[in-house]
Amino acid sequence: MLGADYINNQKNAAEIKAAIVVALKIKLTQLRDELAVAITTGSYQRAGELAYGRIPELEKELKAIETSQPV
Repeated sequence: MLGADYINNQKNAAEIKAAIVVALKIKLTQLRDELAVAITTGSYQRAGELAYGRIPELEKELKAIETSQPV
């Protein structure tokens, strides 16, 4: 029975990880779209915040989660 619990926990952890990865990818897409709009409209301060702050942070977080092992 202990083995089944372990397998279920691993499965749940993998499902949670997959959901987080999807959510981060969606957020990255939204931020990249926002960056394009900011550049087009001349909102260069916002573009800089996105290009050099938020987007790289999210990319780093995504990479860390994708390369981590389930608990």
